[in-house]
Amino acid sequence: MQDGEHGQREPMSKVDTAWLRMERPTNRMMISGVMMFVAPLDPVAIKKVLAERFLAFRRFRQKAVMGTGGAYWETDVDFDIDWHVRVARLPGAADKPQLERFVSELTSSPLDMSRPLWQFQVIDGYHAPSGDSGGVLVARIHHCYADGLALVQVLLSLTDTAPTPESHAELAKTWLKRDSGTVLERLLEPMQGGLQKMLAAGEKTWAKVAQIMAEPGIAADLAHEGSEITRELAIAVTLSDDPVTALKGPLGVTKRVA
Repeated sequence: MQDGEHGQREPMSKVDTAWLRMERPTNRMMISGVMMFVAPLDPVAIKKVLAERFLAFRRFRQKAVMGTGGAYWETDVDFDIDWHVRVARLPGAADKPQLERFVSELTSSPLDMSRPLWQFQVIDGYHAPSGDSGGVLVARIHHCYADGLALVQVLLSLTDTAPTPESHAELAKTWLKRDSGTVLERLLEPMQGGLQKMLAAGEKTWAKVAQIMAEPGIAADLAHEGSEITRELAIAVTLSDDPVTALKGPLGVTKRVA
């Protein structure tokens, strides 16, 4: 790590650089998520949790910068939590169609490259189909900051293991090493029935995550799997282009979310 003229810098890995370079107006490289809550959210409390836990990962205080010699991470000396956590009120009925329209606009819009590439939107006054007025949190994080599974762990770190401080336990052990059920099942609690059965196929993936967390030695096996994936990708890039069909046209910049 070295000091730049604006803040501390460190080189960006080749993988993260690749995600950064893939950014296009027609292909926003953001991981976007919509989190629904049974009660309204307090923006002040959200900022406090993010400041204590999300920003504990130093990467989220850093900007992704493309330089002449390659990409690097640079600490944002002008970091402003108020820019990264916004409050939004949906127009009209503030119902599900309005929420889908709002999220569609967000996923079509780029993040500000002059700041760390993430932002949370706290939706105020949302009316759920059930008639309840719950809370909604929309997250946008650029893929170069973390992949999907890493972000799952980051988001889990924002949660508590119990509603009372005296009952709290170490988060990783609670989520990944509980004796009963898989991580996927615990994420779905208290949901029951058909949805759990439909998603049961994903349990092996979550079990693998738990195994990795418990046994770092498995990394060698994953490295072998990674080389196999690289070989498959090499084959894929030599394939001919897809045939022209009426079902495929040029990519646009407007996304629609359901």
